[in-house]
Amino acid sequence: MRRYENINNTSDIFLIYPTYSSWYIELFQNKEAKDMRFNMPRCPPFGILYIASYLRSNGYKVDVRDISTEKIKKSEFIIMLEAINPKIVGLSVVSENYVSALQFCEAIKEWNSDTITVLGGPHVTFMDKEVCNNKCVDIVVRNEGELTFLELADYFVGNNFRRKPDSLNDIRGITFSNASGETVRTIKRPFIENLDLLPFPARDLINLDNYLVEGGIITSRGCPGACIFCAASALSGGKYRMRSVDNVLEEIEHLTDVYGCKYIHILDDTFTAVPERTEEFCKKKTEKGLEFKWYCESRVDVGSYDLFKKMADSGCFEVQFGVESGSQEVLRSIRKNVTLEQIENSVRWAREAGISDIICSFIIGHHTDTHDTVQETISFAEHLHYDYGVYPIFSMNTIYPGTYMFKNYEKLGVKIHTTDCNSNLMTSSTISTKYLDRDDIQRYYQIIHENFGKKYIEFEEQKLARRFSCE
Repeated sequence: MRRYENINNTSDIFLIYPTYSSWYIELFQNKEAKDMRFNMPRCPPFGILYIASYLRSNGYKVDVRDISTEKIKKSEFIIMLEAINPKIVGLSVVSENYVSALQFCEAIKEWNSDTITVLGGPHVTFMDKEVCNNKCVDIVVRNEGELTFLELADYFVGNNFRRKPDSLNDIRGITFSNASGETVRTIKRPFIENLDLLPFPARDLINLDNYLVEGGIITSRGCPGACIFCAASALSGGKYRMRSVDNVLEEIEHLTDVYGCKYIHILDDTFTAVPERTEEFCKKKTEKGLEFKWYCESRVDVGSYDLFKKMADSGCFEVQFGVESGSQEVLRSIRKNVTLEQIENSVRWAREAGISDIICSFIIGHHTDTHDTVQETISFAEHLHYDYGVYPIFSMNTIYPGTYMFKNYEKLGVKIHTTDCNSNLMTSSTISTKYLDRDDIQRYYQIIHENFGKKYIEFEEQKLARRFSCE
């Protein structure tokens, strides 16, 4: 564990990715895995790394700590705060670390009640008023954080280069409680149109060796889809914005030259949404003679043999498809807007094109799932696995803030049994539907895990062995 008492430099702003709830850590510390690298955190917290680089480019001193998988004691955290002595502490919050984030905020206020606590991220964006009811939380940043956090820094810290906002009410995209205890939501902040203008994430503020995927990169924001279980579209205001291919390759060259990354994980919700851009990426990578292997997520409705062949020839060795269900009726009901034929075609084309690793993700417990449709999904996953060498991964349907399902669950016939973020949101069923009760969903998940869980772990460990043997 890092020795926080050895930190001597103070910073204006301290950005934290909090510890996950204990169930989440337990879930990903997989006891069935033989290779302990399997249990490493997958990727750095890019949200706060982007904010950090943007703040630094505007003259602020920033420190970053990813303590998402550490079992940090309160006393150690206080030592950390004393060493950095920040004026603002920002915490990046998802549903799985929300409870922990509040505990950190309480500790911050106990240490120094004048320190400003700012929460951002998917969970608090959609639950901002509820979050602001916690006395330890000063401000919630809604949606993207770079521009908003800079204005907060100008207001609370200030520098000689930028004008201080007259009041918090002038800062777009925040929620806070005023002196009278009333919750104030300022007007929405427009989304950043030109993502190329943002500096690259401040990777130098963390140790990339702590991550399984040190070469992660985000090339777009948002998703063109409208799946009812996903908040990606809502989080980006329904807009899908892409960085230019030249800008993306410039960052990848930085990763390969400075950090020696040989594997690049494109973390976009769907990298292939615009096939022409994907083809441009493949072409320019080859023209530049860049030597790295890469993997990404893809929709099936944009797939073609030609596209996957160009991807494979340019070093793409893995692709993940969001399949979600093996029932056409369920796919229609969740607004996936794909067909089973498109799914199978894309899987077959990717395999024929030479992409070695293919993953398909499924969800059990959609609002229209029945016993029959779950069986169809299991059968379809088995078909893809045994006929095409696909590795299926499964999760249970969870109603996350910001999704269509969250806003309309009663109309869809869904009962939410718990909204407690300290509960296991990923391996314990939290809902019932018209056709499946909570125990049904849990039982199906256990059966599926017994059939596919160990196979997927073996697949990931084989992939790890191949990767590290080449380094």
